[in-house]
Amino acid sequence: MFIAAATLAVTAGQKRELERLVRNGNSPQKVVLRCKALLLAHEGVANANIADQLKISRPTVLALRAACIKNGMTAVTGIRRRKRSPKVLTPELEQRLGWLAIAWFGAEGVRGRPELPSISCTWGYVSPSALFAATGASL
Repeated sequence: MFIAAATLAVTAGQKRELERLVRNGNSPQKVVLRCKALLLAHEGVANANIADQLKISRPTVLALRAACIKNGMTAVTGIRRRKRSPKVLTPELEQRLGWLAIAWFGAEGVRGRPELPSISCTWGYVSPSALFAATGASL
């Protein structure tokens, strides 16, 4: 199992603010959920138990604890965004996509605009089996 985490150090003012946000009927649900998680962590409840009780993942609890230690109350009410690297179309990726297009549409489809036969479908969905049958492609 996991090693029990230490209680989260929260000042009396921060605890009052967390409790106020939980009681307030106008607080967004995600803010209330974060407040509840931090209050449980302050009480010494294990991260896995917090996750089970609030129906969130354990890594979410760990990330919230770390954000609270680093940023204080901003972790609760602030906008949190993941850091993602931008997707760049590199020459290798472009070549791989080209080979994928050749494998999917054939060499003729890559030179010009690929022409797929019309397939009757409902709500714009085409099943993979119907697409493979219509194009003659296979995996």
